[in-house]
Amino acid sequence: MKFMIAFAGTVLLLATIPAKAAYVSYSDWTSWPEMDRAIYIAGAFDQLTTIVGPASGQSYADRYQTCLTRDRTTNVQLAQNVRMFASARADLQGVPVPVALMQYLAFTCGSP
Repeated sequence: MKFMIAFAGTVLLLATIPAKAAYVSYSDWTSWPEMDRAIYIAGAFDQLTTIVGPASGQSYADRYQTCLTRDRTTNVQLAQNVRMFASARADLQGVPVPVALMQYLAFTCGSP
């Protein structure tokens, strides 16, 4: 159910921005309201975990989903965590948000 809500929110959010802006820069994303950042990060997480295939016998989706579920991380918390993580790293502040998300997940949950 949470996936469907996040998916619907992501579709609505992405429908309101130009197609070329599907990968939003970190600096633009941080200027958005908190709930918009959470919706975007939920969509980026879903995209990341469905596009990236299996690695070392366990998929990224399984690893990262397990990690976030174990910590009971909500979409709002994930967005806040990615924002804090990237704000401390100058190299992530000029990249698209999904890159910062991937770096955060690898740091927090480990890489397969």
